[in-house]
Amino acid sequence: MALRAVREDRPDDFLGILRGINLRTEKVASLQERWLAAEAAYRCRDYAQAIACFALIEGEPEFLKAPAWQRYLSSHRRCFAHFQRGEFHEASRMLREARERHKVLPNVDRRESHLEAMQGHFLELRGEFEQARSRFQIAYEQAHKSKNWNRAASAAADVGRIHGILGRPADGLSWVTRAEEAARKTHNVLIDRTIQVRRALLYMASGRYEEAEDLLDDLISVSQDGQTPEVVMSAYEGRADLHQLQEQNTAARRVLQLAIDVAKDGEWRRHEAYLRLALANLLLDQGEIPLAREQFFTALHLSLQLDPPQPKVLVDLATDVLDEPRLAGNPSQLLRKKLQPAVDRMKESIQVSLHRHAIREKRFKRDFENLLSLMQSVTTPK
Repeated sequence: MALRAVREDRPDDFLGILRGINLRTEKVASLQERWLAAEAAYRCRDYAQAIACFALIEGEPEFLKAPAWQRYLSSHRRCFAHFQRGEFHEASRMLREARERHKVLPNVDRRESHLEAMQGHFLELRGEFEQARSRFQIAYEQAHKSKNWNRAASAAADVGRIHGILGRPADGLSWVTRAEEAARKTHNVLIDRTIQVRRALLYMASGRYEEAEDLLDDLISVSQDGQTPEVVMSAYEGRADLHQLQEQNTAARRVLQLAIDVAKDGEWRRHEAYLRLALANLLLDQGEIPLAREQFFTALHLSLQLDPPQPKVLVDLATDVLDEPRLAGNPSQLLRKKLQPAVDRMKESIQVSLHRHAIREKRFKRDFENLLSLMQSVTTPK
């Protein structure tokens, strides 16, 4: 029953079937039990555990005989999990593997909308927003046609989000409405609340501040049930942005700290690093330079401790050092001169790693190690 729920893309039913069942991940357990444990970790958003469990299963000769759809999902799950953790290099490798495994799926199991959506995320990462929007829209149309309402809802919400990035909030809101229509057919709490975050942010982009405020406050309230802490974090972050737009910087600081607390409790260190960087810039704008530096260096130390390392986070922090040296205690001119080309090379190397497999490995490692060395020296200003 659990396997059937996965195959039919019914995550809530899948988790309901497994409620109260302690699945084993050790080799003494059957391959199917371990695969279900990996899928459960993925569905519970324990991405590190999901990656580890699926990777162990992949090393088993027996898995070569597993159904094609399970082998495909193993690649897809690891791709998405790596992406969520900011491990874009590995996510790109898993996407290529998923594409190869997708080719042998029987028609009944073909999941084009999964791949289109993931390609949309990679295009967005490269800054190709119109192309990303197009991929998300294709994913929505494919999912809608196959009545995969979870995917249809999330893809429509992504189309709306990209419209917002491109400065078209009205178009974005019309897509959020489509997302809500699809979500009503699946009743997934995380998807429902994530869509409402998208709506609130689009209200904000449209200047509809009161509606955005009411929606974010409602989300923060209902999400205290503990089911969707990531939604609470996003809602607090949106609330902080709204306070800043209204020049309520003291309130923005307070709410950003609440978002940081949620990220810290969830051990989402990448998110915590970005939130602390946002707080550092806000404090800097208020002239609170020592406090700004404290937040910046905490963000930097978090990024240096990420395992595996996440180059994109390091690039973003290095860019802030270059844009506003006061955050990093005014590092030497010599260091900054070395940092700029290192950042440029790493940005280019990330782009290469996303779509050109043949030359990526050696170059990516070299460029990352160079940037890492420079940023480690930033943490010990003279």
